[in-house]
Amino acid sequence: MTKQQYKIFTAVRKYKKLGKVLETTKVGDYIKLQETVGADMLDFSDVKYNDDTDVTLSTKATDEYESRKKDNIDKAVTNLIAGYGAIVATISLLMSLSRLC
Repeated sequence: MTKQQYKIFTAVRKYKKLGKVLETTKVGDYIKLQETVGADMLDFSDVKYNDDTDVTLSTKATDEYESRKKDNIDKAVTNLIAGYGAIVATISLLMSLSRLC
């Protein structure tokens, strides 16, 4: 999944209306939207494709989105723990050096 697809899926989940999704993602129109995310990734409530058309993620898109979201959270937690460890190690090293002097 590309960053653009993730951004579109997030907008679909948040706004649920085609007009707002297109405005937020700056994709252009619904055809470009579907070309960007791929076939069978979005479900539309009607064939008018106007601003009031409801947009939802298909089952396949939901699975991919949830997987990517979980990976992003895992990476963020790992980075936070690593950062905390680096800070603690640095403080410990500085305290050890200050005792030597």
